[in-house]
Amino acid sequence: MAEVLPPASMLRTLVECEDWETQFVRYYVSPLVRKFTETVTSFRAELVTMVANQGNYANTIESEVDQTSVIDNEYRLSKLPQLWRKIDYINFSSFLAYYDLAKYQTKYPFLEIFIKHSEQLEIIKNLWPIVQFIKILSSRLSYRISRKDAEIITFDQFIYKEVDKADLNKMFKRFEKSWNAIIDKVYQCHKLGEKQRMSRNMPIVLGLVEVNDFGIYLCAILEYLIGIQNNFLLDVMNIPPDSCKALRFLEKETSTATLITPSQYSIRSLALNQARIDNIIMYDREELGGIHMFSQRNLGIGCGLDVIYDLQRIEVELARQLLFEKVYIDTVDETSLYLPPFSYHMELIQLSPHILGDITDLIPQEKIPTTNLPHVCQPSNMDKSLDNLSEILSSLEILLSFIKRTPGGNGESFIKDYVNQWLKLSGLIENHEFHDLLNRPLKLKHIVSLYELIEGQVANLTIEYIHVKYKEGITPQQEDEIENLIDFESNKPAIIANEKSVTDPLFLYICDPSLHFWPPAISELEYLDESFPDSLFVNQAFEAYKFVMDLIWFDKLYKNNHKNNNQDGNGYQRKSSKEKPKR
Repeated sequence: MAEVLPPASMLRTLVECEDWETQFVRYYVSPLVRKFTETVTSFRAELVTMVANQGNYANTIESEVDQTSVIDNEYRLSKLPQLWRKIDYINFSSFLAYYDLAKYQTKYPFLEIFIKHSEQLEIIKNLWPIVQFIKILSSRLSYRISRKDAEIITFDQFIYKEVDKADLNKMFKRFEKSWNAIIDKVYQCHKLGEKQRMSRNMPIVLGLVEVNDFGIYLCAILEYLIGIQNNFLLDVMNIPPDSCKALRFLEKETSTATLITPSQYSIRSLALNQARIDNIIMYDREELGGIHMFSQRNLGIGCGLDVIYDLQRIEVELARQLLFEKVYIDTVDETSLYLPPFSYHMELIQLSPHILGDITDLIPQEKIPTTNLPHVCQPSNMDKSLDNLSEILSSLEILLSFIKRTPGGNGESFIKDYVNQWLKLSGLIENHEFHDLLNRPLKLKHIVSLYELIEGQVANLTIEYIHVKYKEGITPQQEDEIENLIDFESNKPAIIANEKSVTDPLFLYICDPSLHFWPPAISELEYLDESFPDSLFVNQAFEAYKFVMDLIWFDKLYKNNHKNNNQDGNGYQRKSSKEKPKR
């Protein structure tokens, strides 16, 4: 070796050492390894020669290096345990077996609750992909799509039309995976119709929150997943005070929006539409939640299968993962829904019948001045087609809903200025007619009156398409009662309700002040319900409406003729001067 490589004492740098090792392997190791069988045979021959020359000393050397001897039972018992140990994988089952000792169950109460819910906790991770996608659907389609179109358009068609289709496609895949992973479990807990497996070819109505029809599947999924998280948190809150060191971080939190409970622990309650991903339990058993980090095998001989767990540290780690920033998820506005119901196009009042009254409470409302009315709805300023009026009404629905959610507007502020100050409302000006409408001298105190004006024009165009169940005829006696109710001289309007309970008296809806069917001056009148005909039912709403419109038209016609002919200088009396409209 000295003839080929320099002695070790001459090596001074790391490079010289590495070069020396490389040369050593090349000249002394590689030749022997390259011809391994030949090397072993040669080595054994040298041992035989050494035995003949040195006797017992050679036998000792051979016994130490001989790896070809037969391994018997005695050798296994005395030698192998020092070299090899039989072990097993550390998994959740081994942890459960270790914890299933009476001395641990009372000492670590949070672990007991964790083990109780462990199988279901892993399912909650499907909640966030579902919520994330349906919030995208709601933000882009609310007030913009009709119920009929939502039942026809597929998820694939919706994604294809969007600009960010690549991102939406990824989000939908996660949504689809989570939906299909949970739908079977939901069917075991809820009585639903035909099982709906999610795919790109399914209608988007399945992703819209609603208590009826197709929305029941999504609501059932949300209720199931949120129930798992809420029940887990409630059990945690019931742990006796001062019995679990791992929960001390919950004792320090204080909040005005906390879950009302006799426990000393504080866990926030929050609506799902306000929640972040950090507020949802994202537990994955494959990661063992920190359990494997705080375990150690028994190093004693013959004890390789024994695993020791640091339960205190495991409890602290799991509590941090499963409870830190997690919230109790509340329903929305005293309803049974966990997300606001989806708002279909032209269904604002049906969804929120009190919204006009709520806005009036926030911002005192006034009628649009008569001097401004020509600027608002003159044919030269507005396309009177049904499609365009519907788009304007849809934009007004979005604006009304936004005003209700963001109180504090000034009634003297112009509607245009209010829209321009909110980025979320920037899409409203895309409609050319609505943009022109915003340029009119209208203020926030006129918003309800403006909505009623546009809604009335839409109603006049769509009334003929009302469901046949509301077209029951009215009797001559009922015509007289309606005619006596209307005061043409005071120009007080009559509004007919359109409700689903066809057998109810119509006055129950017409005279309900909470529904705000009447302008303020009318709703303040006493005995309104006594003056309204109680013989009219909801199924006669259409015919009653037509009769009232005929009366109004006939009255205007009579007044025009009366003015042109300059007849009856002392005024006129409704009953004596005109005949009823023929029907």
